[in-house]
Amino acid sequence: MEETPADKRLQQVANGVYRFDTGYIRPRHTACYIIRAEDRVAIVDCGVNATIEPLLEAVETLGVTRHAIESLIATHAHLDHAGGGGRLMAAIPQATLYAHPSATRHLIDPGKLEKGVRAVYGDTFFDREYGALEPVSSERVVATPDQTTLKLGQRVLDVVHTPGHARHHQAIRDRQTSVVFAGDAFGVGYPELDGPEGRLFVPETPPNQFDPEAMHASIDRILALTPARILPTHYGNVDKPASVAYQLHRFVDAYVECCMQADSLESLQQAIMKLYEQELRRRGRRDDIPLMRDYYSMDTNLVAQGLWDWRLKDARQR
Repeated sequence: MEETPADKRLQQVANGVYRFDTGYIRPRHTACYIIRAEDRVAIVDCGVNATIEPLLEAVETLGVTRHAIESLIATHAHLDHAGGGGRLMAAIPQATLYAHPSATRHLIDPGKLEKGVRAVYGDTFFDREYGALEPVSSERVVATPDQTTLKLGQRVLDVVHTPGHARHHQAIRDRQTSVVFAGDAFGVGYPELDGPEGRLFVPETPPNQFDPEAMHASIDRILALTPARILPTHYGNVDKPASVAYQLHRFVDAYVECCMQADSLESLQQAIMKLYEQELRRRGRRDDIPLMRDYYSMDTNLVAQGLWDWRLKDARQR
């Protein structure tokens, strides 16, 4: 985990909206967001257990106490987004946790989610990066159906369900700034590989709920909100949503084609990496291919695992 002081990991990205670098894996990999409405605060996603105390310290640098935090809003239950939810909620007993109706059970009882994550990443990675998961009391968890409206002082937050990456995924729009907190529904950005052609964003398709049609629809649904800026969890700002949406649609289709042509998970992993390398060459960034392989091989393998899982399920349903 990144040990940079909490206030140095905080960046204002819109009026009353702040990005906090959780330090998960490495700097500029994973973010959560702080929304301030005068003396009231909401947090969108919260990272892992090690994030929580630095996140609370960062909130206090804004001139409010942790007791001003009224709500934690989870885009989905994956641990890099909400693994620290139990620990955070224990530290802010006045707050309510809002989540997709299908995500609430994982936050109340994270045992099944932990088992699945350990199967994908292994025990060593899990224990190092996530640690013991703490449940949240069911009385403090509120399900948010599609098009739920939440209030934070005078700010209005709209909840929009955005499956594809996970069935229990939701995005949040802040009406005041027209900012959309997209979680993983609008792809993941690779800031180290940004260049003159703009940001490099790719769809993230972890096991075991990838759905290409739903992902296409969710990308379009977020775009239809006409956001001034999209704030993904991984990482940075999307200031040209239409351009990134086109990029994501193209990659989703390419993923499916690679998946259907692969004869093994290993060959699919190689095909996805080759797809990224081709994109870098197209952008004139051939020299960044070693960086891609070094930084993003784990992401590539995760994408391939999710695609392969989808293919096997699709074959069984036919």
